[in-house]
Amino acid sequence: MQKIARKWESENAAGASARQSAVVRHATQPQRTAGLLLNLQRTHGNSFVQHLLNGPVLQRKPRGAGSGPTTDTDYAFDTYQITELNLADPDIIARFNALSTPQLEDYRRRVKDLAVIQYISSLIESRPPEYTPERPDGKTTFKLGDLNVVILPDYYTLKPLPQGDSATGTKLVIDFTAEYTADGKITDGKADVIMEIQTVYGPGATAQSTSGYGVGTRKTDKEKSTTSLGFHESAHSHTVLEYIKKNPPPVFKVPNGITEDEFRAAATIFHEQWRAYDARMKEDSVYLVDCVGKWADFCPGIGP
Repeated sequence: MQKIARKWESENAAGASARQSAVVRHATQPQRTAGLLLNLQRTHGNSFVQHLLNGPVLQRKPRGAGSGPTTDTDYAFDTYQITELNLADPDIIARFNALSTPQLEDYRRRVKDLAVIQYISSLIESRPPEYTPERPDGKTTFKLGDLNVVILPDYYTLKPLPQGDSATGTKLVIDFTAEYTADGKITDGKADVIMEIQTVYGPGATAQSTSGYGVGTRKTDKEKSTTSLGFHESAHSHTVLEYIKKNPPPVFKVPNGITEDEFRAAATIFHEQWRAYDARMKEDSVYLVDCVGKWADFCPGIGP
């Protein structure tokens, strides 16, 4: 079966006004015969990490910038030669924090230095049970109705974040598919929606850091010892999922027999519906997570 590969891309700043560009790439121009598959993809938001940091994310130091007996910290880390002296290097700590629990367990089996083994063990023990991903690649994937949800592992960066020490965001990918009939009309139009959720920690911040505002600063948080930054960010993920459960997202429905232009128009409308839905969902999360306990300075009525 021949395919038409066409990709529309748009970027949207989380919580800010959207800026959109449309790029149509024609990989092939086959004749439209019955059964020909039409593929369209729209992405709402760049990779959350890339968008948040607006450029390359630094997780490693340049070669030769390390400390301890091995000056090339990348090489030492990648070959399991890290020693106790390297644990004073914040870049090494950031790389350990960026590993999923299964990856830490694998690293612990390979490294030789006893102090490093003990450090990794303490790091694993400090993580709540829900930190451990359900899949080896670090992703947790499940469905909420027709929506495919992917929770990516936490990401640690040495580059300062635009605001605060951490952030949780989403990326939306919509794949539209349909087939052509013998007379060139569209049939069996569908939209497959994937939402990715990820938390990013900036320099010096970890999931074990103390929350500075919102969830984590309430009286009940202090009583239950749920004052960590990781707990605060997990609350953002939780409120997003609860919003989807209580507020059904847009549904893509098109009749058979429409033209390709009509299908594209329907795809555009559906994409805009999702953008509006995503904005409401994030606003709800800010109110429920950041504007409780000690309010963040960007909450309504706070700040200049």
